[in-house]
Amino acid sequence: MMLVGLQSQANITVEATIDSIQIFVGQQAHVTLKVTTAHKDKLELPPFKPNTMVLPNVELLDISTPDTSDFDGNRVIQQVYTFTSFDANLYYLPPFPVKVNGKEYKSESLALKVLTIDVDTTKLDQFFPPKDVMNNPFSWEYFWQDWRGVIIASVIAIIVAILFVYLYKRYKSNRPILKRSRIITRIPAHQKALKALEVLKNEAVQTGDDAEDSKLYYTRLTDTLRKYIEERFGFNAMEMTSTEIISRLKQENDEEKIRELRELFQTADLVKFAKHSTLFNENDMNLVSAMDFINSTKTNEIETKEVVRPEFSVDEKKTNNQRMLIRLLLYVAATAFVALLAYVVYNLYDLLA
Repeated sequence: MMLVGLQSQANITVEATIDSIQIFVGQQAHVTLKVTTAHKDKLELPPFKPNTMVLPNVELLDISTPDTSDFDGNRVIQQVYTFTSFDANLYYLPPFPVKVNGKEYKSESLALKVLTIDVDTTKLDQFFPPKDVMNNPFSWEYFWQDWRGVIIASVIAIIVAILFVYLYKRYKSNRPILKRSRIITRIPAHQKALKALEVLKNEAVQTGDDAEDSKLYYTRLTDTLRKYIEERFGFNAMEMTSTEIISRLKQENDEEKIRELRELFQTADLVKFAKHSTLFNENDMNLVSAMDFINSTKTNEIETKEVVRPEFSVDEKKTNNQRMLIRLLLYVAATAFVALLAYVVYNLYDLLA
């Protein structure tokens, strides 16, 4: 090894040595920097960085970790720098600067000669071109090692796709059981009855005076009264005779109204069953009597609207819950399939690139 650079002051020494002052193109030269200082001194090594060009065509490849030792009561720090060059020439490496307690010290510059390799052009047959790339023999072990992730992910993706199709068919065939809330308008019995009598009154003006028209008229009139009585007083007036209705109403109302109602039912029975012909304006009088009876017995009930919520049976609830579960599984399967497909595509690109 040759000593090529040294700078010292008191007990501070900076020296640089190179293992070979000449190398062939592409070879490496190692420069060892040795700094001797007192233990208490603060040292800053050269600010060189690896993989940088310290000179045109001279590259600093690597810098070793500083090695510290003691010698004769002083501290000795050594660090190795590796250089190379691919251009034949004589180079002068610059001094290696260090700082001790803030003061700069430098080693001497170094010489490095880079030589080319002589080629005997008269014997070209001794040189051969580079060989072609050789294909490795096929091996199931290496194939499985490289493609294992792609194969497993592809199989799982196919299984998930089949599961998705099965769940989708189940989802389509398992139709939901839908029941909507309904708004029911509750009309008081007297309002429905008075409205029906008003319609009967308007239609009676257009009908004739023959027996069939009278029979139809009184049938509708008494049916309206029976329905009103049934809803208002709570007994089955539609299945009772006129006499039974009057007897029951005597317990609910005054005698004067019952008398008028009795006459109305008697007239109606005669018209329907005995083909009785009513007198002039007798139909209107009976209609007015029916309205008076309704108005005198009506309650203070008003028209109301009620929301009826749907009620599901146990089987219907089970069907709807199964449908919700299938829908959730469809989302999970779709997400898993997309993730697996992305994984397979990415790894295929990485393997084939």
